[in-house]
Amino acid sequence: MTFWKSTVFKELQAEWQKRLEADGFRDIEKMCGAQMELRQFANHSFMANLTREEMQDRETYFNKIVDYINATKFRNEVERLILQWHADGKRLIDIQADLIAAGYYRCKNAVRFTIRRYEMRWGLRAYSPSQLNKYR
Repeated sequence: MTFWKSTVFKELQAEWQKRLEADGFRDIEKMCGAQMELRQFANHSFMANLTREEMQDRETYFNKIVDYINATKFRNEVERLILQWHADGKRLIDIQADLIAAGYYRCKNAVRFTIRRYEMRWGLRAYSPSQLNKYR
C-alpha cells in the first residue's frame, strides 16, 4: 500500500486542511468522496466570460471542424495535424511548437493561413484575399 493511501496520511492531510482553512487558504483542489479533485469555477472554465449563445456557437464550430476533418482528404499529414490540433482548441503558437517538435517547420502565419483556407473550403468562415495572404 502506498503512503498517500494510508490512514496515517489521510489523518495528517485532514489536519493540515483544517489549519490552512483557518488561515484563509483556499486550495485549488477540493475533497470529493475519497479523493481530491480540481475546483472548477464555471461550467466551461475556458469560456467563463462568454454568453451561453457564444459558448454554443464555439462548440458547434469545433464540432463541425471535427466532422470535416474525418471526411476530408488532406494534401499532406501536416495540414491534417494543424486542423486536428485546432479542433482540439490549441493556440496557433502551440500548434507551431508541436509541428516543430514533430520535425515539420512552419511559421505561425503558415498555420493561420492553413486553418483559414480549410475554413473557407468547408464554408465555416469567409476571408478576403489579403486575409489569406493572397494579393490581387
